[in-house]
Amino acid sequence: MKKTRIYEDLVEIYPSQNEKTKGFTLIELLVVISVIGLLASVILIALNSARVKARNTKRLADMRQIQTALALYYNANGQYPLDSNEAGCNCDYSHVPSGASDFLPTLSAYITTKINDPLEDNGAPNLNYRYISDDGRTYILQFNIEPAGLGTNCPDFAPPANPGGGQLWCTIQVSS
Repeated sequence: MKKTRIYEDLVEIYPSQNEKTKGFTLIELLVVISVIGLLASVILIALNSARVKARNTKRLADMRQIQTALALYYNANGQYPLDSNEAGCNCDYSHVPSGASDFLPTLSAYITTKINDPLEDNGAPNLNYRYISDDGRTYILQFNIEPAGLGTNCPDFAPPANPGGGQLWCTIQVSS
């Protein structure tokens, strides 16, 4: 077949399927974007779960630190510090938005860092610590665990209870 000028012009305008074309089709781009979006959402969900676990770990570490400070206070003074009856709960609240001052200020010699629930500054309800001691011989520490709070998901050493009535808290009770 003799190639004419018209044939050569058509080949330039409409390249054959055998010639390689550069770039991606719209479908290929949409598939890649959707896969990237799916992976990003899975990573964000896993990251949020890790944040909850980290906050719960901090809560448990705070409870251990408070218990150690209370034991040192008891050894030095022969009794546990009395609560300050804040916010009408007959207890010390760690929850700053409730109008409470520093949590357990009498333990400042034994605890050098400020003890607060990790979400407390966000004004999260019921995510705070409570300390109750009316007689200096016993004390109760109460806290909540995410995600549900209100006495659920409590560790074995702090079963859910509320000696004063009302909502449930993860509760540590100690007698001298």
